[in-house]
Amino acid sequence: MKFKFFGSYNDTRLKTYAITTTILLLSTYGGVQFYNPKTAPSLSGLFLGLAAVGLVNLPQIDRVYLVGLGVVVISLLLNLDIWRAGLARLLLMGAALGVMSLARAITVTELRHGLTWAGWLWPLVLLGPGDNANILAVWPLVFLLASNSTAQKWLYGVLLIWLGSRGAIIGAAVGLAIVTGRRPDWRVTTAALGAGLLLIAWRPHTALYRLGYWAGALRGWASSPIWGVGPGGIGARGLIGQPGVAMDQIHSHNIVISAAAELGLLGLVALAWLAWHIWQRAGSAWQRAIIGALAAWSMVDEPLFWPGPLLLLALVVCCRDGFNTQ
Repeated sequence: MKFKFFGSYNDTRLKTYAITTTILLLSTYGGVQFYNPKTAPSLSGLFLGLAAVGLVNLPQIDRVYLVGLGVVVISLLLNLDIWRAGLARLLLMGAALGVMSLARAITVTELRHGLTWAGWLWPLVLLGPGDNANILAVWPLVFLLASNSTAQKWLYGVLLIWLGSRGAIIGAAVGLAIVTGRRPDWRVTTAALGAGLLLIAWRPHTALYRLGYWAGALRGWASSPIWGVGPGGIGARGLIGQPGVAMDQIHSHNIVISAAAELGLLGLVALAWLAWHIWQRAGSAWQRAIIGALAAWSMVDEPLFWPGPLLLLALVVCCRDGFNTQ
């Protein structure tokens, strides 16, 4: 698929600047800052623009993504009592489709080059408005797996441990096993996995909270097994309480359970097809590593719930020449 507006543009340097700037903006405003009342209106307008790009190029988008969009729409229509939450998730999906369309104008090499430059500049983001450590950890993980620079790998390996996201470190262990190819360096992978397990042992109570989160979401799924409780319904319906805090969880900390609870059996089928489709078409080791790492992480948390990581994945998945065509 070739994006009709910019597909013929070949200024690699300008594309590198654009990719680097986009990654830095996503990492700064694609987490909890996206929902900040001061920035939400302008960011929502940007997402509407991206969704419009996705709609214009809808006939050119792979069928599997359209099926996923259709499942979300069906669940939303059957759960109109939480239409605000549903529309917010639908807008995010529309923006992801727009990014998929735009990504066809860049090659896998250009994307990796832009990620490398963003990786060197990213520590400046830590001086910005701030974000949850578990969301911030997406970016060191991606830079670690995408970079060819040993120095950058060490930098982001240390930053991952410093941020203390156990799911990200477990994801890094999986990603490192993939990125090293047919003969993975199990010493590095074992060290990363060991660091994640040590962090779990250090804070076992918050890790065990997930059992309660999963149980609450599964009860929601049991109430509507085919259609689910609606996109965004876990938070909108208050299905999962957060221990020690007077607020509800907005997701179940497991992408499979959340898909089942919010989108029902149809959502589970769509998620499985999507995962298989992306994995089967993955072209390069570093892309497979990022996909595998985010998948592993998504079993104990949901980095892809947030706009920044989701749109980053759309870039990785749909950049030109980055995936097999067979």
